[in-house]
Amino acid sequence: MRVALISPRGAERYHTDVFVYNVYKKLRRELIFALDDLERMPHVGLLTLAGYLPDDWEVAYIDEDYLHPEVAHARVFEQEFDLVLITAINTQAYRAYQIADHHRKNGACVVLGGLHVSAMPDEAQAHADAVFVGEGEDTLVRFLDDFRRGAV
Repeated sequence: MRVALISPRGAERYHTDVFVYNVYKKLRRELIFALDDLERMPHVGLLTLAGYLPDDWEVAYIDEDYLHPEVAHARVFEQEFDLVLITAINTQAYRAYQIADHHRKNGACVVLGGLHVSAMPDEAQAHADAVFVGEGEDTLVRFLDDFRRGAV
């Protein structure tokens, strides 16, 4: 079983054609002491969910905000997965839906969760086989039982 845990890009840090990149580039030296730890912090929610997955499953953790866009594209869109779990806050929602739609089209079971999905579950449902509202840890175990039985 191949599983992807994906945090879509949202900060647009590596995209030189966006305003946020230019501001980030100018302020980075002045703020590095405050941002240094946060910049390298992985998405704890997805990594927590990874701990609930069976040991014999192949798991890929992909955080697009910390990958060059070409590398991120290859890891997200040029691999096939059986199960794709995507988290999204508001700034990541559009990208999360693009990723979800792509993997559903290729036959993967797609789950969307995160703050945006919890606030807008009906919107998210149009792009997923399942949505998690609230904490994923409360939902994933039951979902995995359903998934193994083919009830998703």
